[in-house]
Amino acid sequence: MNATCSFLTSNQWRHTCDGSNLLLYGVPACNCNGFSSRCFFDQSLYERSGHGGHCLDCTGNRDGPNCERCRENYYQREDNYCIACNCNEIGHSPMASLVLTDGSQLTSDSQHLGSRSLQCNSEGRCQCKPGVTGDKCDRCEINNYDFSEQGCKPCGCYQSGSQGNQPNCDPTSGTCQCKENVEGKQCGRCKPGFFNLDEENLFGCTPCFCYGHSSVCDSAPGYSRVAIESVFARSNERWTAEEYSGRTIALQFNGITQTIGASAPGREAVYFAAPDKFLGDQRASYNQELEFKLRIGESGPGATVEDVVLEGAGLSITQAIFGQGNPLPSGVTQKYKFRLHEHPDYGWQPRLSSRDFISVLTNLTAIKIRATYTPEGVGFLDDVKLETARRGAAGRQANWIEMCSCLKGYVGQFCESCAPGYRHEPANGGPFAP
Repeated sequence: MNATCSFLTSNQWRHTCDGSNLLLYGVPACNCNGFSSRCFFDQSLYERSGHGGHCLDCTGNRDGPNCERCRENYYQREDNYCIACNCNEIGHSPMASLVLTDGSQLTSDSQHLGSRSLQCNSEGRCQCKPGVTGDKCDRCEINNYDFSEQGCKPCGCYQSGSQGNQPNCDPTSGTCQCKENVEGKQCGRCKPGFFNLDEENLFGCTPCFCYGHSSVCDSAPGYSRVAIESVFARSNERWTAEEYSGRTIALQFNGITQTIGASAPGREAVYFAAPDKFLGDQRASYNQELEFKLRIGESGPGATVEDVVLEGAGLSITQAIFGQGNPLPSGVTQKYKFRLHEHPDYGWQPRLSSRDFISVLTNLTAIKIRATYTPEGVGFLDDVKLETARRGAAGRQANWIEMCSCLKGYVGQFCESCAPGYRHEPANGGPFAP
């Protein structure tokens, strides 16, 4: 039988609503853990626990026969305070406003849409609906949008086409944030004039070169990733050395260290010049890397914007040795990497269009790496590698080689030839003809 501190029984409950007074009658206090002093006798609780005091009016957002737990939709912090979950569920606190990640606000009954219930876990985190995130389920997850009663919808952004390969979209429209050469609501296709949507490509897609005779191309089959290399294990591998003015000087080969070296006879800078295997048609090296190791014999190098030089198609493009995040040369052998791409972030001078940059690589006549940085200085070169692709070679597939759809009058994989019955006009075919 239950009563509110008012039932006189064999258990000696007296007429009182103050649980602390029960002690006056030899009855234990309410045992409300300090959150209430009022209770009633609960026979069922007495039979289960041996103590029949069921607490009333628990304070501190507490509940339970002994105020031992938090109320529904509250959770207990480490300091034992019970805090409201504030889970974002439809129908709760409808007049509040919610600021979304794009700065917009949801008000009225569009508030509290994101959680499955008002109850959270012991850490205050709510259980969210599909596509919803946040401790209170108050916003769409990355790559989700359209916050509603059903949760958020997946944007479906293509990773390979998304900026930084991190799929993300506008939380309202669902439009994905694409790489520079990619388009579409989901960043799923190359812009016109580009091809080969590729996760490894910072810009997403590669421009169609096609000697300027087409802007429509696709990936050519049958190409694999390879590298042109010089490791100087047995010889200088036909590398040469020359001064800035072009005068050839002596090149040293060290079979013990497997390096090549050059010394400046005077104040003029000396360069290592690559052999023929690195030259010619190297369009397959576009947006790939030129790597090498360099050591100098003196301190205090005077770097310039002409430390790494590429020449071809009547053009010359240059780069400072410390460009693209590379270190200044020192007496310690260091590794250098330069990406062959025209984007301003890569620092090649002068700035060229993608077509002009590829044109340089298509008829590459020189690769020069500065060897000396002080008058009468010395420099040592090792492990040169130019990333490229070759048809029929073993290795990973290379999808960045184009297969052009030529305009009328042109044929060939790159639209490099005249079709039967046609000829170049003018005779040399213009600036991008082979």
